[in-house]
Amino acid sequence: MKVYANPGSGSACVEATLAVLGIPFERRLVDYSVEGINDPDFELINPRRQIPALVLDDGACLTETLAILLYLADSHPESGLAPPAGSFPRAKLDQWMSFVLANIYEGELRKNYAQRYTDGDPDEVEAAAERFVLENYALLEKTVTGPYFFGDSLTVLDIYLWMFINWFETFETVAPVCPKIMALAEAVMNRTDIAPVHRFNFGEGLGWVAQDHSEA
Repeated sequence: MKVYANPGSGSACVEATLAVLGIPFERRLVDYSVEGINDPDFELINPRRQIPALVLDDGACLTETLAILLYLADSHPESGLAPPAGSFPRAKLDQWMSFVLANIYEGELRKNYAQRYTDGDPDEVEAAAERFVLENYALLEKTVTGPYFFGDSLTVLDIYLWMFINWFETFETVAPVCPKIMALAEAVMNRTDIAPVHRFNFGEGLGWVAQDHSEA
């Protein structure tokens, strides 16, 4: 398999899921800037010019992180990364995956690329987006049963949230809002199968952990 990626981008959760499944993959790096991706070769892979893109061994291509994660989980039911399709537990997973996509992901895009969303002051867009993301993290926090979102078993939702927490630059702001989600992200980070993917995408440790240590 090939994963079209950029360090710290939406490809991180795809790489982590493949690592948990023990599936070897080739990482194809795509140049990414604040203006987006301007790569004619990659545009043939995904006309929307967005990463990640997963190219299967037979050449078939899949884009959009949520679709990729659920495909990988469903293709390997023995992993337990997603409950069986049609079950109520699966409906709850889909509910919260959709929630994260529509609110956390969308809010992070507005927060990190505020200039794309306004002809006015991007600082105002960024501030509003950060408030929006924190409000939705607070809603998620109420549902976490720990150590992972649904208890003791890792799912693709945990991997999804691990990635998003690492996108939040001001950890001293988000940590008091969702300590259980922060602990969840740390548990994902420390898994032996995910640790190398974490280091490639985000360096050593979660930012909030490093900050707490520096203040100790």
